[in-house]
Amino acid sequence: MKVTFTENDFKDMRKFQNAFNKKLGTEAYVGTDHACLLVEYSAELKAMLRPYSPNKNLEYDLRCLTCEDCKKNQPFLCNIDKLFTETTYVCGDCLTKRQLKKKS
Repeated sequence: MKVTFTENDFKDMRKFQNAFNKKLGTEAYVGTDHACLLVEYSAELKAMLRPYSPNKNLEYDLRCLTCEDCKKNQPFLCNIDKLFTETTYVCGDCLTKRQLKKKS
């Protein structure tokens, strides 16, 4: 995963934090020496953590996926075999909105 910033992103801490959050998700804590990210698991990795998983995939790649609806970025651990097919996801908030639209 490659992240590119602009010179303007380093004018002050707030601009850097906003740029970081835009590129790597709003669930990140950005400090002056370190950043902490919330990394979600792909559905396949979640299944591997459950007992008696039918799949045995051991290689994952850290990807930054974009929500199809709100366009927010979120880091994910994705199956290395699906690097070109797992490019987007639907975040929890947008999934709830979709379900509410279907009910009405």
